[in-house]
Amino acid sequence: MRPHRAALTAIALTAVATAAPAQSYRCAPWDSAAPGIAGIAAIKVGTSLATVRGGGPATTVRMAHGSLTRRASLDDTSALAIYGDFLRGADGPEFGPETSVQRLYDDPDRPTLLKTTCEATP
Repeated sequence: MRPHRAALTAIALTAVATAAPAQSYRCAPWDSAAPGIAGIAAIKVGTSLATVRGGGPATTVRMAHGSLTRRASLDDTSALAIYGDFLRGADGPEFGPETSVQRLYDDPDRPTLLKTTCEATP
């Protein structure tokens, strides 16, 4: 590989490895009873990842589908959809001061859809 190509490759890999800014939100309890399902206490939303904090250890989920106002992620047991107003931030598109979060648990005997709202934290 030529020296200038190696430098460009290193720059590109650094850009990919650099963490994108993420927004943090504090979440209200689920809007309906959810026996045995921990609520989302807080969520950090990035451009391609979301970190969910609840009753157990934090879980990081990768975005499966996204737009300027909605990001959807899948994990082993559920689908997570995060909705928010589109704002143009200093580092690109971001959600506004409040988001809505929906989580659909994939249980063939009892699928469960839960909803909450989350407010931005400083």
